[in-house]
Amino acid sequence: MSASLSSLMEPTSIAIVGATSREPAMGNTVLKNFRRMGFGGRVSGVHPREREVEGITCYRTIEEVPQPVQAVVLALRRELIPKALAEAGEAGVEAAVVFASGFGEAADGHQLDLEVKAVANDYGMHLAGPNCLGLVNVTAQLPLYSSALPDIMEPGGVALVSQSGSGCIGLICSGRLNFSHVVSAGNELITTTADYLAFLAMDEHTRVIAMILETVRDPEGFAKAALTARSAGKPVVVLKAGRSQRGREAAAAHTGALIGSSEEYDAFFRSIGIVQVEDLDELIETALIWSKSRLMPGGHGLGVISLSGGENALLLDAAMDLQLEFPDFASTTKATLAKHLPNFAQINNPLDATGTAVFDQAMYGAALAAVGNDPGVDVVGVVQDAPPGLDSSHQRSVAASLRTVAKVARSIDKPFVVISNIGGGVHATPAKELEDTGVPLLTGTRESLRALSHFVSWPPAVREGDLPSNQEANRRSTVEPRFSGIASFAVVMDLLSAYDVPCVPMELARDLDGVLEAGERIGYPVALKLQSSDIPHKTEVGAVRLDIRDESQLRRAFSEVEAAITRENVPTQSVEGFLVQKMVSGIEAIVGARVSPTFGPLVLLGTGGIFVELHRDTTAELAPVSVSGVEAMIDRLALSKLLAGFRGSPPGDRKALAEVVSRFSWLVWDMQHEIEEADLNPLVVLPRGDGVCVVDSLVVRKDHG
Repeated sequence: MSASLSSLMEPTSIAIVGATSREPAMGNTVLKNFRRMGFGGRVSGVHPREREVEGITCYRTIEEVPQPVQAVVLALRRELIPKALAEAGEAGVEAAVVFASGFGEAADGHQLDLEVKAVANDYGMHLAGPNCLGLVNVTAQLPLYSSALPDIMEPGGVALVSQSGSGCIGLICSGRLNFSHVVSAGNELITTTADYLAFLAMDEHTRVIAMILETVRDPEGFAKAALTARSAGKPVVVLKAGRSQRGREAAAAHTGALIGSSEEYDAFFRSIGIVQVEDLDELIETALIWSKSRLMPGGHGLGVISLSGGENALLLDAAMDLQLEFPDFASTTKATLAKHLPNFAQINNPLDATGTAVFDQAMYGAALAAVGNDPGVDVVGVVQDAPPGLDSSHQRSVAASLRTVAKVARSIDKPFVVISNIGGGVHATPAKELEDTGVPLLTGTRESLRALSHFVSWPPAVREGDLPSNQEANRRSTVEPRFSGIASFAVVMDLLSAYDVPCVPMELARDLDGVLEAGERIGYPVALKLQSSDIPHKTEVGAVRLDIRDESQLRRAFSEVEAAITRENVPTQSVEGFLVQKMVSGIEAIVGARVSPTFGPLVLLGTGGIFVELHRDTTAELAPVSVSGVEAMIDRLALSKLLAGFRGSPPGDRKALAEVVSRFSWLVWDMQHEIEEADLNPLVVLPRGDGVCVVDSLVVRKDHG
């Protein structure tokens, strides 16, 4: 267990500064929470006039508290916080919780931020908040928390860290989860989510860490803590708020429009093995499955049994886009099921055990055991609706079914999970049959299946740290481009060549004669493009002509492209020349890069061409990316189907694509302090064995001004 935050997360002596009998003041709510939870440590109040509140002795100042104080709760107005924090520091206090708002999140709170931060740093204090609800160590019955708590909080294996106060309250009050710790992080002026995560990764009472995040203030520390949790066998499940995007300003490189904040966080979380969810319901069910399950899955095979063919169909519909496998049952399993089920039962996975099972629990138990013992099944999913509105008759029948599930689950060394398709909670009476059995009871078809998908695929792969050879590194160090704005043709070619990124045969000509000579050398058909740093996207201004078959067509194309040199299109008149390229055909991909101020360089891969921003079949990863990492990127895209040979077309050279994208990712990594964005669009993937080649490229230098 990490000792770094012990004075904040598990103090044994606490003082509540601002303790009061006045309701509904925060100082009063905190005291009531202490009384309700029955904390066994020392608790004192601090108030200039009160002498006892809620059975707790109060003192006029923190210095008057007779015993040493590890942590203080500052239930005060914001302007009183710096002085009170300094007094606590002088008294030897190691940690503080600040509830008050109006600090960095307010227009006039910057100075207060500076003052509080300076005091905390001077005394080496951990500080939760400001602008937070506080924290609860449920295991230790310790509520340093300013909002009301449920009357009963049973300790459990879920730790929650939330940057959303209302999200924190919602999960505490959902009635679905039992917590080890609850942290409302607030502004994280001193102590960050990375610090909390590092503590919880080593906490013996925590099995899964759920997080509601708006931002990550310490990416390096967060990544290190997440990998520690993963090594300790504790999934970190994150709901990231603010994923939608109104859109970035139009950028020179396509990648600038395709990698936004959401994509950056997705790549960062993937790189460190974070499980991402899309809403609070999915967060609840995903955290619950890990906190309650007695066993972990040994594979991806899901065997499902229900009492309804219709609900099985709905379940398969909901699972269509998830990475869930429903393997065919083995012949021995089918024979066993045929022996026990009615002769009209259809033996498939998912299995409809028929309504007869409601009245014949012995038959139902035999079917459950057969599914659980199937060699291809790693997790048994039992569909049994148990909504809160069950009448007494259905309560009894559902309870009987769940009793049978619990009995069979105890006899089989595989995880069992019950799915109630109706969201909004479960009926308490039948749910009791699964208490302490290690069988989670999930609610909502979509949320349950997504939780199962996370469950069977954990731990996810993390980014590999393979490095280039010394020879490659030395070669890369010799490339030092000097350019401003959009890189010239020559600079881009030097960069790509140094990293063995192949380009289509091409030549840059200055005039018509040079264009015609280049056409002859390259060989028809060719393409002709105007080369100018003023025109990042040439097709938009008519500066591109394709599939030119002979000299006469090339002359005409030159006249048409030359006409694009106008004040409107080329305001600086910076024309490098005319680019003549060999025409190639294949599968078009886009490869791009963007340097994030938060996470560093990211590489994008997707289906390319002029409609890339319309189709948005793209994915991104933090650079550098290994070849196997690029293979995983391809697997996430519809591009993978094109590369496999779509509708009779020849398969593309997927291996060459993965290798080139990996090399490009190292280019971006090495040049991250110089490059803002870059595009290879399109990068044409040739038939299998023939490689890939860049047809068009764009590199934008970082503005150091």
